[in-house]
Amino acid sequence: MNSYNNKIVLAEGMDVILKANTNIFTVSNGMSDIFNSFLAPNITRKLGSYVIFDNNSSIYGLCGKNIENYGYKIEKINLNSAFNVFACLNSEIEIQRLVKAALRNCTEIQRYLYEGKTEVDLLYTQTDLILTLILIHIIEKTPIEKRCFSYINKILNKLQQNNIDYFKKYFEKVDSSYMIQSSIFHLDYMKEEEYKKSLSLLSDVLSNVTDTKMLNSTAISSIESLYAHNEPKLIFIELTGISVIDSYFCSYIEETCPTNTISSSDFPVFYVYAPLETIGFIPNFVNIFEESKKTKNIHILIFNSIATAIKLYGRDIRKFMKKIPYGLIFQKNKEKNIEFTEKLLSDDTISDLMKKIQNNPGSIILYRKQKGISIEQKIHL
Repeated sequence: MNSYNNKIVLAEGMDVILKANTNIFTVSNGMSDIFNSFLAPNITRKLGSYVIFDNNSSIYGLCGKNIENYGYKIEKINLNSAFNVFACLNSEIEIQRLVKAALRNCTEIQRYLYEGKTEVDLLYTQTDLILTLILIHIIEKTPIEKRCFSYINKILNKLQQNNIDYFKKYFEKVDSSYMIQSSIFHLDYMKEEEYKKSLSLLSDVLSNVTDTKMLNSTAISSIESLYAHNEPKLIFIELTGISVIDSYFCSYIEETCPTNTISSSDFPVFYVYAPLETIGFIPNFVNIFEESKKTKNIHILIFNSIATAIKLYGRDIRKFMKKIPYGLIFQKNKEKNIEFTEKLLSDDTISDLMKKIQNNPGSIILYRKQKGISIEQKIHL
């Protein structure tokens, strides 16, 4: 793995050999517990390089300058000034990624999905199509320096002032793939009130998205460098706080950076989501976990609340939880998150253990092996 260490610390006296796809999830109300008991001991071992999606710079503040003593190069990136979404939109795949990031982070669509309302399928399909056609039109007709969210909002405002016939005429000649063209028939059956609702949803999602003046995305090149250089590095990503941008960025770099770079590094790359809920719904996250077997990517997912994560990801969360061999819980007594974790793991042996944990007043670490049902429990009183 590297010349320093290949064992990760799950808890005091509990080390496991680091392998490809050794993904881990943690649950905690406080970042300091996770950092002091789990992240810091592993960072000091120089297991690899880290990309830390750092909400409010909470982990960066805990690290201080001591981390530099362990031989890491440290870089702090503010996405507001180092990432331009529109610089990445060079294909329909990327357009669809952005559309999904926008819609799945829409509060109303999330609520419909969580409540299982049937009308969400039609609403989602129609809104998806409208935004996709707008983005294809912008990429075709607009120079890169003018592509921005404020321009999309201008288009939305114009569309809201006219009826659906105006939209059909405006976008009937976009140069799109067969897949997109085959979806356009939905416009023929779209009612005026449905059309207006989709436009209203898009306005709500995109109205508060701020634009960057950067034409290039230096954040991407910084992360690509992790795969090209044989030295450990810590990159702290300060998020924008805008789910559409943050979630798209996470999905983009996870899928493209390892494949766009000829890997000459012996170090794995840890992607630390701190916490996942603040980023929002990340498109293709389940696929990313599948593909991590083919890359040197390892994921540490930090949840403030499992309940919130379930509402955000729905059934998808069970799919990628199956790809995670280890779960760590830093919790106190009577914490509702533990109840949701019990349902999430849905294993009789784990459920029995969770019931015991619920009655324990200390912080808990749960350790689950990927194969079999062997579980160990460590309690710090």
